[in-house]
Amino acid sequence: MKQIIKKLFFIFLLLSQFALCQKQVDFNELDSYISKAVTDFKATGLSISIVKDGQVVFKNAYGVKNIETGEAVTTGSLFNIASCSKAFTSFCMGLLVEEGVVKWNDKVIDYLPEFQLENPFITSQMNLFDILSHRSGLETFAGDLLWYETNYSDDEIISRLKYIPIKND
Repeated sequence: MKQIIKKLFFIFLLLSQFALCQKQVDFNELDSYISKAVTDFKATGLSISIVKDGQVVFKNAYGVKNIETGEAVTTGSLFNIASCSKAFTSFCMGLLVEEGVVKWNDKVIDYLPEFQLENPFITSQMNLFDILSHRSGLETFAGDLLWYETNYSDDEIISRLKYIPIKND
């Protein structure tokens, strides 16, 4: 797992260098570079999209999504990125805070009135910073089975949160 994280870090570092350069990016060169990196690092598969000014300027998929069947990764493939989604979500929320769209202390129920935890007081006081900092009173991994490998809609997941016990430490 550590090796995979190192490989992903390298690829993200590489992409950040392309993003910061001032010259026009040669996407064929980028495609070749990524293809070589996937081969050199023996990565199973990945999918990349680059968005500039609201437009997708590059997208491609590399490798396989199932090593047993050899099924190819596509640009529509879903990847289990586990807790990396927390960093993406926090970053996006930080941009919204910086733009003045939301505040860290805004209550969750102001944006999701249907949001309800087992404890009404926690529900009423939970703010955006709390939810991103895991200060909800829910145990680690509590609620994961509401979304992982289920067909529950977002609304269904939110409606079921109130049945998950709050830890009383």
